Amino acid sequence: MRNNVVVKSDHFERVFFCAYACLFFVTPLLMLPITSELFEFNKMLFIYLMTVVVLVAWTVRMIWHRKIILKRSLFDVFFILFLFSQLLSTIFSIDRHTSFFGYYGRFNGGLLSIISYMILYYAFVSNISL
Repeated sequence: MRNNVVVKSDHFERVFFCAYACLFFVTPLLMLPITSELFEFNKMLFIYLMTVVVLVAWTVRMIWHRKIILKRSLFDVFFILFLFSQLLSTIFSIDRHTSFFGYYGRFNGGLLSIISYMILYYAFVSNISL
């Protein structure tokens, strides 16, 4: 029974390693000719997809271990304040759609991308042991 737990934990680490390796190495090279915006849109969609993969793996790992896996850091207060300011900015924005998704030609400036980056940061520091 104990070997099964070790193997399952190793699978989680492998999923995180592969997901972050794809983020670091595949994202800069990703270009698809089937969309109207050649460079950034495809990369942001890939980052959102990988964020979902990492978030699902992180959630399954927490359910598997029956505990919340979240490492705290000195930056937590600043991250929360920044996220709160971005949330308020999106709520009171003139164009909420642009504030949430970013504007055409630059899709990484919206609230969705900031939330994705924060999820990726916390998942990385909480699940990858260096």
